[in-house]
Formats: sequence, structure tokens, C-alpha cells
Amino acid sequence: MKRKLIVVYEDSKEGCAQFIGQLISDMDDGTEATIWNEKEYRSHQPQLSTSNSTLFVGDGSQCRKARECIRPKFDRCGIQYGWLGTTAFILVDHAVAENELDEFKGLCLRADQEPKEEIGRLLALPASGWETPSKEPSGLAKVVKDGVIALRAFADHGAMRLGAAVKQREIVDFQYSVAAVLFCRNGLNAFLGE
Repeated sequence: MKRKLIVVYEDSKEGCAQFIGQLISDMDDGTEATIWNEKEYRSHQPQLSTSNSTLFVGDGSQCRKARECIRPKFDRCGIQYGWLGTTAFILVDHAVAENELDEFKGLCLRADQEPKEEIGRLLALPASGWETPSKEPSGLAKVVKDGVIALRAFADHGAMRLGAAVKQREIVDFQYSVAAVLFCRNGLNAFLGE
């Protein structure tokens, strides 16, 4: 029997919601994800039953309302996720701080099923950029590849000296991608009741 999950995202987190849908599809465990923005969710809400499992991504009004009574089951490096009954959330409440970088790198290493050497190599790249590997990374290795420049710039120059909101957004987007992997690998089955 297919398990169904509704993923509701605030508009700026569509990429993360789509990534969650892709991760769920790749897991091939019989879970089917429907992805809606908050406006679509509000329009479908009258037809939903209390048995629908719903994951809220981000900090939009529907997402905030949904997580009011939910305690995080995971809360590290700005990443939070948790669930209660049929409602779950993923939130990044702050960009990873300089004093959290080593712990955040460790989260990336532990979150993935890719070879640890590959993830470690990606995290050690200089801020100057990404060298094309012989094989395009997948899974969290791809997420790390996509976010490593912003993270390394942050680590090398510090948040205050960066002074660019764009870098902060890139780091938070990177954290949302890592949060998606952590939730799908470590929390999804418990949330859906398996």
C-alpha cells in the first residue's frame, strides 16, 4: 500500500520541497509525495482529512501555524525538524554560524550514504570553486557540491565580513537541502508510522 505525503512549502522554499519529492521518489519505499505551495494547500484544505500526513517546509504563515505545538526532534546548526501525529516540519532558523561549521560538516558526513571520502573532499574544497570530478556526484554529494562555495566563503571570511545577503541565502538554502536529506533518511519512516 502506497503511503502518501503532502509537502507544503513557503514560496521561497520550492526547491527544497522539490528536492524532498525527488529524495522520496529515489527511496522507492512506496511513499508518494504531493507538493503544494501554501496557497494550493489552503485551497485543498477543506477536502483534506486529519489522516493526511503533511510536511511543512519553511517559515510561511501555514508552516508557522502547523508547527506551533510541535517540539523539534532534531535541532542543530540552525536546522530543525520534528513531527506530531500527521504533521511534520522542516525549518532553518538561522544560517550556520562560524562556531557551528565543524559540527555542520559532521552532519553532512553522517547524513549521507555516499562514500565518506567524497563528501570530505567536497567539504575541503577551497572557496575558489569546484573542479569537475570524473563522475558527477549524486545524493548529498551533489547537495554539498552545490553549496560548498557559499559555505567555504562563509568559513574563510566570516558572516560579518561577507556582508552579502545573497551568501546568507545560499547558505540557508544549502542547510535546507541538508535538512531534507536528514529528515528523509532519519525521520520520514518514523513520522509516517513505519
